[in-house]
Amino acid sequence: MPEPRGLRAAIVSHTHWDREWYRPFQVFRAKLVDVMDELIETLETEPRYRYFHLDGQAIVIEDYLDIRPEMESRLRALIESGRLIGGPWYVAPDETLPSGEALVRNLLRGTRVTRAWGGEPLALGYEIDMFGHISQFPQICKGFGIDTAMLFRGVNDEDGPAEMVWEGADGSQVLLLRLPNDVAYSDFFYYVRHPGRGKPFDLEESLGRLKDLVEFEAGRSTTQELLFMDGVDHIEIMPELPDLIDAWNSRPELREMCEMEHAALPEYLERIHGAVDRPSLKVLTGELRTPNEEGNLSNLFYGFHSSRVRHKQWNDECESLLALQAEPWAVAMDLAGGGYPAGLLSRAWKYLLENHPHDSICGCSIDQVHRDMEYRFDQCRLIGGEVLRRATEAVAQSIDTSWSEEGDGALVLLGSSGVSCEAAREVQAVWPHPRPPHFRLYQPDGTEVPYQILSERPAAPGMAVAHREIPRPAPTDRLRIALPATLPAVGATTLAVRPQPRAVTHRGSLSPETGILDNGLLRLELGLGGSLVVTDHRTGQVYPGLLSFEDTGDVGDGWTYRAPIEDEAVTTTSVGCTTTLVEDGPLQATLRLDYDDFMVPASAAGGGRGRSEERVALPIRVWVTLRRDQAFVSCRIEIDNVARDHRVRALLPSGVDTDTQWADMAFDLVERPVAVPDTEGWNEPAQEIQPQQSLIAASDGDRGLAAVAPRLKESCVRDDAARTLAVTLLRGFSSTVGTGGEEGAQSLGRHEFELAIVPFTGRPHRAGLPAVASAMRAPVLAQVTDRHEGRIAADLVLLDIQPTSLVLDAFKRTEDGEATLIRFHNPTPESLTASINLGALDGTVRRAELDESAGAELPLQGGMVSLEVGPKEIVTLRVD
Repeated sequence: MPEPRGLRAAIVSHTHWDREWYRPFQVFRAKLVDVMDELIETLETEPRYRYFHLDGQAIVIEDYLDIRPEMESRLRALIESGRLIGGPWYVAPDETLPSGEALVRNLLRGTRVTRAWGGEPLALGYEIDMFGHISQFPQICKGFGIDTAMLFRGVNDEDGPAEMVWEGADGSQVLLLRLPNDVAYSDFFYYVRHPGRGKPFDLEESLGRLKDLVEFEAGRSTTQELLFMDGVDHIEIMPELPDLIDAWNSRPELREMCEMEHAALPEYLERIHGAVDRPSLKVLTGELRTPNEEGNLSNLFYGFHSSRVRHKQWNDECESLLALQAEPWAVAMDLAGGGYPAGLLSRAWKYLLENHPHDSICGCSIDQVHRDMEYRFDQCRLIGGEVLRRATEAVAQSIDTSWSEEGDGALVLLGSSGVSCEAAREVQAVWPHPRPPHFRLYQPDGTEVPYQILSERPAAPGMAVAHREIPRPAPTDRLRIALPATLPAVGATTLAVRPQPRAVTHRGSLSPETGILDNGLLRLELGLGGSLVVTDHRTGQVYPGLLSFEDTGDVGDGWTYRAPIEDEAVTTTSVGCTTTLVEDGPLQATLRLDYDDFMVPASAAGGGRGRSEERVALPIRVWVTLRRDQAFVSCRIEIDNVARDHRVRALLPSGVDTDTQWADMAFDLVERPVAVPDTEGWNEPAQEIQPQQSLIAASDGDRGLAAVAPRLKESCVRDDAARTLAVTLLRGFSSTVGTGGEEGAQSLGRHEFELAIVPFTGRPHRAGLPAVASAMRAPVLAQVTDRHEGRIAADLVLLDIQPTSLVLDAFKRTEDGEATLIRFHNPTPESLTASINLGALDGTVRRAELDESAGAELPLQGGMVSLEVGPKEIVTLRVD
């Protein structure tokens, strides 16, 4: 047999495993057991069938062994030998909806689980079916020692060949392997396997189809090394594959054209890196979010960021609870001698990550899948909440309050948003019933602190369980209080609670006239049609027409927003609202706006062509709040959704002269054009809506406006004269995959949203917008305790980070339990000098990678670390 000349193809066998989608998890898992049983038998008995890839995930190993524990030793042997390859992900996530920190935790768990089973995780950014790609993914890859990414959505065949370079926001570069738009991660399947479906295997026909595949892939590759992906969604192995490969290689004319090999991706990666001419490759930069031009499978999808919006809100709530509250205060509890609940936190993260597969978190599955997700979110929330409760109680009990007077209690304020605070905040305080009816608050130096009771729920029922005792009734008094708070990025301050014989009043008002709020920084009043007018006293800029609501039709599905051909838009500006002052005082004032007469079409009509003539009331309540020293308007929006087949958006005309818009994404603040690209005639026309993590902003350098809404994931700046910020609150549709329509996707019932209106000047990356989002994600907590001695000072600094434009992502114990880890990022395009106050932490400080491996030691002086942080850089520190 002559030696081969020319091309070489690596045939990589895999199955793309959507854990849940058009069927629920348990149904798909039953099939997973069948697939794995046959696979293991084949790998053990057919040495020519060399490798199999578990879709870049590790959770499939756990899912299988949960049903087949008796297969553990056989499975482990295959993983240890490198024939069965898992990781680097724990689950195959969506990239745009989870936070950057959640993506890191996903990779951390995926690599650790794979190694726990004796394997080495796949060193590849395996992004084969994600609906668009974030600007920081190359940097995330580099943080795990990964220098290659593989994907197909977000980049069209017309954009370049199979091999390119992807440069991330910070300049990190990875080799990009772009799979074809028509056959995606399944070129071998669609060319060779699929045409023969339902018929006995025909070797000659298969060889002919394989020749077509060689010609196709050779035409798009820059090298002689070709990649054939033998697999598709939930597919079993091809038992005849070894025979097909042997037959091809045994024929000189075929082998001379292209040598075939059943290969593992690590083998192929080594070959392609050696073969590509890296300097000559086309370079793609930043986000990869180009819609589908001509492909069959490569839609980017517009609309899933607002599908089943409750799930997006719960996800953000859980991510914030774990990363910005439970973990930081668990570190504090550990420092106080209470231990670090690593097992509980790990289990909470597992529940959360199980909701991050793209067909789950994107909201494009059947109702049963999303009901299952609710259970996981609940479990995550329950575990994280209990860890947080125990940790804050332990910290409060360890703080020395003996400086207060006999008979005093204490109120401990705890902040962990990652941003230092010097402004009025609203806190929830839980007092053992009965609380002191009248009290004053004092700092340790004797300075009195004003406060404002906003609401109270006396004698709320509850149960208490003391150590070695049976449960007993323990009613509590629950107070909402506004008070000034001075806190570091992560830390606490303590106030003495001194009972008084008579009522205590702190005079003042933030509502100087009826229907007006003014805190000296901003002035808010009611405008036309029930909208708001905000005046920025610092700049003189006036922002009229803010926060109206728009309702339009939606006849799309979980992936895509689709307006009816004969759509009808209805806005609240035509009906107005009633206004009530519900809170006022020296620290906080709130107006309630009631849109009771907002009538919208009840549903779609005409087979989805238009909207129904029947109208239903869509009641909307909005509480708008100004606090002392707070340069933004806090809004709480409540909608009782009784309509179907529609989308509701909040509109805020910015009046800014700009052609670009800004939104935050994982570890970044990205700038995008306002104008929708011309995609006429494309398979997937572009839409104006775009993803966000928590904010959308417009600025011309002098005038700027942002809407900060951490739990809402879809927004845009409209290409209109007013450059209107549009934030999607909810959308409802009936079409779900493989069904005749389901009710769950209609998002019926009560919804609650938080949104901050932030006027600013200068460029958005200098306006502190991520800091507003962080403060909303991790509000100041309050813990009531008694007078006692303790080992912690009244003013506790656990961590402080300057400048405040740096964003804290994690403050936790490392996965190996041997160090404390701090992670933050610089979302700006400028280099910054970071000053890190490590407070109570003590030890050797080292730079670390995202995989938590230790790097160079940093000098520590007086508990402070100073380091340069590059533009868009993610920084991880280990304190051993």
